[in-house]
Amino acid sequence: MSILSIASNLLSETGLSSLVSSALSPQYSITVKSQDTNNPIDVDVNDTPFEPSSWVSFEHIAESTISTAPIEAGSYSSFNKVQRPAEIRVTFTVEGWFGMSGNIPNPYTSASHTRTEMLNLLEDMKKYAYTYDLETPDKVYSGYDLIHFDYQTRSNNGVTLLIVNAFFQEVRETMEVKLSGGTPSANVNLTNLSTDTSAMSSVLGNVSDASGTTSSGLSSLSEKVSGIVEKTSDTVSSAMSTVTTNIQSAVTTASTVYSKVDSAIPAQAKTAAYSIYNSLR
Repeated sequence: MSILSIASNLLSETGLSSLVSSALSPQYSITVKSQDTNNPIDVDVNDTPFEPSSWVSFEHIAESTISTAPIEAGSYSSFNKVQRPAEIRVTFTVEGWFGMSGNIPNPYTSASHTRTEMLNLLEDMKKYAYTYDLETPDKVYSGYDLIHFDYQTRSNNGVTLLIVNAFFQEVRETMEVKLSGGTPSANVNLTNLSTDTSAMSSVLGNVSDASGTTSSGLSSLSEKVSGIVEKTSDTVSSAMSTVTTNIQSAVTTASTVYSKVDSAIPAQAKTAAYSIYNSLR
């Protein structure tokens, strides 16, 4: 057997071939961009939460949706199109040492965790609100969080090899704004806003003058309205008084006429009229 064959068999049996291939293959990595409150996973920003035995596949999915309602011809614009959060699906492996236990690390792989540790870490990554940067040879995808993972072992790959599929989703954030002496309240950075003191004083003076003019105008308007209301009230009162006087005069005149007519009718005529009225009833 040649020396080359012996070296090849040695690399294959000890797992050193995976180390060599990982050193020569394109680099993929996941680093922490932001932490959850109290940092429950105990990793710092820019740290790598784990290193697998090997990266198998990487898939990036970007999607937009457009309005399904009919629109006027020629009016289609970006307002009719909504960007959805992008997704990244990665597949990697974690190689163990014994099939009967996932807690025993394989010293001949580049994996930073045992199979059991990796599953526990992925569960925490899915549970807590961390964001991650996924680096590839083509591009760095920033601000993603783990939303799903699944894993499997296959007899044809060996019972010690864990194959993991991890789904990351983009966390879309707006720009944070901090006002001097205040709290974030908009999506425009105003921290470098400078104020001209003399210009502000002039503006405040104009506002003060306008305030005085407005107050004077309101006072004059109030006086005019009060005068109109008072005159209207006097006119209505005078008209009511005239109407009451006229009614009282008419009642008095009618009473006087009735008395004169009543006194002019003879008593016998009244008696005869009452008799005829009673007979008709």
